[in-house]
Amino acid sequence: MSDGDGRREQVWLIAGALAGVIVAGVIVALLIVSGSRGGSPPARPTTAGSSTGGAQSGVPFGTSRDDSLRAAEEAAVTLNTLDYKNVQPGLDRWEAVAAGPLLDQLKARRPDAASTAEKAKSASTAKVLVAAVSKISPDASSAEVLALVEVTVTDSKGTTTKQVREKLGVIQTAAGWKISAISPVEPG
Repeated sequence: MSDGDGRREQVWLIAGALAGVIVAGVIVALLIVSGSRGGSPPARPTTAGSSTGGAQSGVPFGTSRDDSLRAAEEAAVTLNTLDYKNVQPGLDRWEAVAAGPLLDQLKARRPDAASTAEKAKSASTAKVLVAAVSKISPDASSAEVLALVEVTVTDSKGTTTKQVREKLGVIQTAAGWKISAISPVEPG
């Protein structure tokens, strides 16, 4: 084999590899385009289930992720909303989205929360600006959600709006997804 034959073989190998990469890129692009036009989404792995009451066997893992995110977003709004004119129903809503240690804390602090809101004559509303699941347990029975919440408070001093970063612990219960913990997330 001469030097010229070896170089031609290298050129053909490089050309073949390049063609393979181009074909693979075209296939990936077609899959992406067909997926964005209403094609079937790729199958998600399913959970294995849990003997401790976690995700049911066969429930798509992505469904648990989506359901826990939705519950956390709704709870973030609920737990940051309270009107002094309707304190008791507002506190009932807080307790309805909570479970475990958080529910225990809310029940223990209920009289103080009611008194503080009524004395300040304050009303707060909230909306989630963005949220995402940052962790989900292997059996999909619990998750951690990070949320950026805009909270508007109106009291005798006027109206103020601030953005609050929160980490919410979410657990699956017999009554659906509930918040078991909530804590501020410091910037940085």
